[in-house]
Amino acid sequence: MDRLDVMKLFLRVVETGSFSNAGRSVGLGQPSVSKHIGALEEHLGTTLLRRSSRNLALTAEGRIYHEGIRQVLRKLEALESSLASSAAPRGTLRVSMLAAFGRMYVMPRLAEFHRRYPQLALEFDISERYVNLGEDAVDVAIRLGHFTDPRLALRRIGMARVYTLAAPQYLARRGAPKTLGELDEHDCIGFMHRGEVHPWEFKTPEGKVPHVPKGPLCSNDVEYIRSALLDGVGIAHIPTWLVAQQLRAGSVVRVLGDYAPDDYPISVVWPAGAAPSAAIEALIEFLSEACADHPELRGD
Repeated sequence: MDRLDVMKLFLRVVETGSFSNAGRSVGLGQPSVSKHIGALEEHLGTTLLRRSSRNLALTAEGRIYHEGIRQVLRKLEALESSLASSAAPRGTLRVSMLAAFGRMYVMPRLAEFHRRYPQLALEFDISERYVNLGEDAVDVAIRLGHFTDPRLALRRIGMARVYTLAAPQYLARRGAPKTLGELDEHDCIGFMHRGEVHPWEFKTPEGKVPHVPKGPLCSNDVEYIRSALLDGVGIAHIPTWLVAQQLRAGSVVRVLGDYAPDDYPISVVWPAGAAPSAAIEALIEFLSEACADHPELRGD
């Protein structure tokens, strides 16, 4: 491992709080990480980290070194990014995203993307799951929602809202819930995540309140949920970008509006530790423009 890689590894140790976590993020075992950090300390002639059985803590010298290399690496990444962005994007970019998001907001603009970047090809990995970028050989992913993963860098490209919705024919048959407690008396359409029904989140004066939906249908495909909602099968708790046209036309109606959760970000993510390539910057710019053109992707 060269000096620059060891500096980056030291940052990962500080960010993750352990040799093991830092090692997992870069594909090294805990003994290897400990060996590299020890060699760094020997080279510098000082102790950077205090080890204990429970945690790691920076020494005074470690804090100085940590801040210094953070500044150095930021300048290096900015330099590399500026050089990379000066060249026309080329090659192949592997992109992971939700099927519905891609079909509705990416594919209609794809011809324009290729006119703008004729030397850049895209490969789409379409999945409802969160792919592991390294294991699945994916360069970037479009992620919806809040998440924290030290292995990933991100750039926000838009914002989205979640509404609780029902079709008029369902409301005519069953009525509209007025309180969160009344949801238990209704047919709810759930989203499956890793084999479990994902709880709905609501915001109240007392804080966030989860609700596990129960009803005649659940699916790990958001377009199945959208179809069932429009057919009047039940109530759904979904992002407005899935049904923006139907909301404007009145084909679905909002319920429980006083309990709407906070907006959530739409982001492009890529492996941490490197500035985005010219190809990734091109995709981010293009998708940011796409989101800006749609109120439902701006959080409006």
